[in-house]
Amino acid sequence: MVRFNIDDEIDWKTFFGGNAANEVTRGTCIGHKTDGEVYMGGSTTSASMIHQQLGIEFIQTTANTGVYKGFIARLNKANGERQWSTYYGDNNTFINGMVGLAGKKIFIVGSTASTIPDLDVAPPPNSTYWAYSNETDGFISMFGDNDQHAWRTHIPGSANDPAYDVDATGGQVVVMGNTHSEDLIIPSLSTTPYVHGHFGTVGGEDRYLYEFDEYGAWHWST
Repeated sequence: MVRFNIDDEIDWKTFFGGNAANEVTRGTCIGHKTDGEVYMGGSTTSASMIHQQLGIEFIQTTANTGVYKGFIARLNKANGERQWSTYYGDNNTFINGMVGLAGKKIFIVGSTASTIPDLDVAPPPNSTYWAYSNETDGFISMFGDNDQHAWRTHIPGSANDPAYDVDATGGQVVVMGNTHSEDLIIPSLSTTPYVHGHFGTVGGEDRYLYEFDEYGAWHWST
């Protein structure tokens, strides 16, 4: 990660990864809050990545060797000092997108071939949770004020359904991904302005959109 100043000069730069041979670490997204912290997410095959916890942040200290698992790191925006880092998930888990909302929340999206980690705290009332289904599911997860794991759900289908990007505005969080499934969770055509089911033939690939509020309640998908 590199920070450039207003004159396009480098303020600081840092590497992140493991310390063993043949390990691969890929940073794929960044996000930020309003208090001088910047976040990086991605995936790694490293079993030797440094994990660091300053307070009550979510922490996962172990992961399988040789398979991709997600990682999240928080750095000080002013000087690049690492404040928090953790594995997230296992068994081909990839973090592909990240966005901050309401000052103190970070949402991540990605894909996984297994169940994503348990929560640190009780999820918000009326939030949505769908369990892991099959093959590669998409997922969205939220980290709250203290970077505790505060909400998550799979985006389940019978085939591959990875999530690739997330955006947020006005208290709404929208997830975008690809799907080979014909059985994603889609509302009734009569309840929202635009809803469409599967377009392609069996084995074909469609795009999907899912909308949640900032407390994890599902509103709409297509």
